[in-house]
Amino acid sequence: MDGADLSLWDPWTGEALGSLLTGQRPGINGLAFSPGGGLLAAAGDDGALRLWDAASGRLLAGLLDGGAGGGATSAAFSPDGSLLAAACEDGSLRLWLVRGS
Repeated sequence: MDGADLSLWDPWTGEALGSLLTGQRPGINGLAFSPGGGLLAAAGDDGALRLWDAASGRLLAGLLDGGAGGGATSAAFSPDGSLLAAACEDGSLRLWLVRGS
């Protein structure tokens, strides 16, 4: 597996705005931007959940490692950005309080 790039595009002009997560391994099953656009949560196909700074592409936290069948399949932020939720393979829903929201 070579990894994958995640690029941001302007939907109105079709112009590439930049790349995040260049060479990301493994592939990505689900993405969620925080309401203000500053954070990006990525649920990998390995079940890991990672939190990124959307502007710099810097990894801020590895929230789940995907082990023991409880890995993340999708993620979503609350409307005010204060919570991050992940639906997991084991049927659970996990929540994190997002700092600085």
